[in-house]
Amino acid sequence: MPLMHGKSKRAFEHNVEAEIHAGKPQKQAVAIAYSEQREARRKHMSSGGCMGLGCKHPSHYSEGGEVGEKEHDEEMKLKSEERNRMHKDFMDEHERIMSLPMPKMAEGGEVNEMEDGEEHEMMDMLADELMQAIERKDKKEILESIKAIVLSCRE
Repeated sequence: MPLMHGKSKRAFEHNVEAEIHAGKPQKQAVAIAYSEQREARRKHMSSGGCMGLGCKHPSHYSEGGEVGEKEHDEEMKLKSEERNRMHKDFMDEHERIMSLPMPKMAEGGEVNEMEDGEEHEMMDMLADELMQAIERKDKKEILESIKAIVLSCRE
């Protein structure tokens, strides 16, 4: 009888029976069934591999490969540079928005002040738009959302 590949109790029991039926001693049959179960669990883990040279438990990862310290450091440096670039873009856009002239109101008109509930609702909406833009990693939308928030705070 062929072995059943899987991590379930049913697969384990089937494999023990199959090995005993094939003439193996019970202890060996159980060891083989455990080995099959371990292999099935390992294959269900996410792909990847050990990171760094001091990996203590490489069996906890499925196939993939190792990432050396040099590659890891280079990747972290690139991520840091990208964060710095995004921060600089944000600060440049913030400065540009703050330097814009304030719009002038028409003479003799009345301005209705927003009530607290309306103001909070508008800020929630603007914050939601900003979060969605961040999730999409859309830099242009992020800057537009920030611009809307800054302008609404100036009023």
